[in-house]
Amino acid sequence: MIVKTYLFEDCLDAIKMPPKLQKNKYLNKGKFPVISQEDSIINGYTNDENLIFKINSPVIIFGDHTRKIKYIDFDFAIGADGVKIIKPKSSINVKFFFYYLMLMMPENLGYARHYRLLKKIKFNIPSLQEQQNIVTKLDAAFAEIDKAIDVTINTQKNIKNITQLFFNNIENKNISNLCENNIGELCNLMTGGTPNTKNKSYYKDGNIPWLVSGDVNKSVISNCEGRITELGYKNSNVKYLPINSVIIALNGQGKTRGTVALLKIKATCNQSLVSIFPKDEKKISTELIFYYLKSKYIQIRKITGDSGNDRRGLNMPLIRAIKIKYPENYEEQIKLVNKIKTITEYVMKIEENYRSKINNLLKLKQAILGNSLVQKDLEVA
Repeated sequence: MIVKTYLFEDCLDAIKMPPKLQKNKYLNKGKFPVISQEDSIINGYTNDENLIFKINSPVIIFGDHTRKIKYIDFDFAIGADGVKIIKPKSSINVKFFFYYLMLMMPENLGYARHYRLLKKIKFNIPSLQEQQNIVTKLDAAFAEIDKAIDVTINTQKNIKNITQLFFNNIENKNISNLCENNIGELCNLMTGGTPNTKNKSYYKDGNIPWLVSGDVNKSVISNCEGRITELGYKNSNVKYLPINSVIIALNGQGKTRGTVALLKIKATCNQSLVSIFPKDEKKISTELIFYYLKSKYIQIRKITGDSGNDRRGLNMPLIRAIKIKYPENYEEQIKLVNKIKTITEYVMKIEENYRSKINNLLKLKQAILGNSLVQKDLEVA
């Protein structure tokens, strides 16, 4: 097979980039889809025709921060932040180039420098006919793999919803001793602060744990990277939070906002987190609050917007107003928590199996790409 070797930047046709649409302008439904750097192909909609990139042949979308690659064959608008449109020359099959990018994407591309470094990668391009032959084979193989991945992901999502379904089932049974109160009626809320970041003495060699929003993704917080000094503690709004309190993220990119965790250490936090702790520990279990709020993650995110992806943050008045249903009898609460723990452990084991299955399927795709696109003993033109 005769191939030609190109630099990435020599493979592309020049295009005029359309204006970018800010995320807060996305619609849930509309005439034209919005493409951004996130995992899903379509991330929102717009009705503004002035923002639309008109397709006369497919293009490839590259996320400069995320390294996500998407094959797009419909008219679309670009979501803001680091989205690049890649349009190969007419001598290059777009789908072939898309597959080649999936194979060649280096793991060491630095943040915010991905696209610049990508332009220096070399590609071996065969004839158009051979490109089409390769695409046909890959499409057929990947269709079956993608079907298996979709089934696995959907099953995994259903497994994740078990805790939510568990609580919904309890609430819908109208249990006679089921109470309902606002978080503010049951609990004290605390937040923290950020010592002046320009004062190094507030941070250097600090030994006081200081939580930030990303720490809630651990679910159970038994350690953290952030540290401040005693001087930083005394010269800021930082406070020690109750051990065993529920921590909820007010802000944060992506999925962080509304995420909860259990605090198992003596720690402080910044102003993007709130600690929730019962006023009377014998009235309601902290762990029950944790699992209940975890099961209401989607509903909590929607407090600030119908989509659940609104950029506005939560705040303490909104957290206080969240209603929680729980058995009046404390012993019944503990029984409920123990059941949830058993379910959670079971779910975690199943999720790990599904993660392993998805990773194996993705590795299979990568192996097929490698066998199809990395040819040996090629004659280079």
